[in-house]
Amino acid sequence: MIRQYTRVKINIPGILATAFLLVFFFAKLIDMPAIISNGMIAFTGITCFAYSLFKQKVSQQTLFWGILLSVMMICSTSYNGNSSYFEVLWLWCFWGVACIFAYFPISSKVITRVFIIVSIVFSVLIVLNTSPQDALASASGNNISVIVLFYVMLIYIKRYEEKKNVIYWPCIAAVVFSIWGNGRAGILASAIMLILVFFYGTFSVKRKKLGALLRVGVLLVIAAFLMQRYFGSYIETLTYKMDRYGNTSIRTEIWKEYITAALGSVKSFLLGPPTVTGSTPLLSSFDGNAHNAFLVLHSKYGIIGFLYVLFSVISYSFRFLNNKRYMYIIIILVWGFRSMFDWTGFPGVFDVIFFYFVIKNMELKKRTANFKKG
Repeated sequence: MIRQYTRVKINIPGILATAFLLVFFFAKLIDMPAIISNGMIAFTGITCFAYSLFKQKVSQQTLFWGILLSVMMICSTSYNGNSSYFEVLWLWCFWGVACIFAYFPISSKVITRVFIIVSIVFSVLIVLNTSPQDALASASGNNISVIVLFYVMLIYIKRYEEKKNVIYWPCIAAVVFSIWGNGRAGILASAIMLILVFFYGTFSVKRKKLGALLRVGVLLVIAAFLMQRYFGSYIETLTYKMDRYGNTSIRTEIWKEYITAALGSVKSFLLGPPTVTGSTPLLSSFDGNAHNAFLVLHSKYGIIGFLYVLFSVISYSFRFLNNKRYMYIIIILVWGFRSMFDWTGFPGVFDVIFFYFVIKNMELKKRTANFKKG
C-alpha cells in the first residue's frame, strides 16, 4: 500500500497577525500588571518585525526612518524625561505589525473574525450593564472607540485592497460602541467614518446602490433598537456630558499649556518640553498626556518626528487622491480626526495605520517610477 502524505502549509504571517490582534485586545481588557500586558503586546509586534526582516521584506528606507525616529526619541527623552528608553521598542513593535499586514497576504477575514470576538465581548459587557470606565483594565472609556476604530480601519483597508464589496456593519458597530464609551471624539470619528464609507459605497462604487441603501437602513434600525433597549443609562450620561460641557473641553486648555511650554525655549521646541513639571500643572495632573497624538508625538520625538509625520500624511494624501484611492483617504481622515483628541499613537496602536501607509506609499511611488521608466 502506498501511503500519501498531505503537506500542510502553515501561514506564519496570518498566525502572527492574529496573535497581535488578539493579544492587543485582551491585554487591554484583562487586569494584569502593566509590565506583563505591555510586554505581551510588544513581544508579538517585535516578532512580526523580526519575521518581516528575516523574509527580507523590510526596505532600507523603513530601517532608516525607524532608526532616525528611535534616535530622536532617545534624544528627546534625555532632555525632557517624557518617555522611558524602553518605549523605543513600541516603534519597532507597531512598525512590525504594519509590515506583516502590508507585505504579506493577510486576509480581511482574519481581522473580521477578531473584530467579531471584540464585538461579542463588548456586547456582553453592555448587556451586563458594565460601566465603560470599568470595561478596560488600564484605560478609560474613551479608549473603547480607539480600539474599535483600529480594527474597523484595518478591515476596510484590507477589503478595499481585495476589491470586495463595501460593507457597513463595522462602521455602525463602531458608532454603537463609541456611544457606549461615552467619548464625544470617538462618536464623531465613528460617525464621520460611517458617512464617508456610505458615500463611497453609494457613489464611488456604482453597482447595487439600492441594495446598499436597504442594508444600511436595516442595520440602522437594528442599531436603534439595541440602543433603546440597552443604552438608556449610557445615553443619559452622554447627554449630561453634552449639557455640562457643550462644545468646550479641558483638552483645549491642555493644548494651550503644551504649546506655551513648547515655545518656551529652543530645546523644548526642538525636543519637546517636559510635560510633568511645576510649569505645566494641567499636563502634570494628566501624567503628561496632552490628549492629542500629534502633541504627544512632538513631546516624545521632537520637531523632526513631528514634521516627518505631518509632511508624510500630506504627501500621501495627495498621492492617494491622484491615484483615486479614496478608501485610503477616508481612513487617513478618520485616523487624523480621532488622533486630534486623544493619545492614540506615537507611540500607540494607531501607529500601525500610519506605518502601513508609509509602506504603501513607498510601493506606489516605486510603481509610478517604474511606469515612467517603462
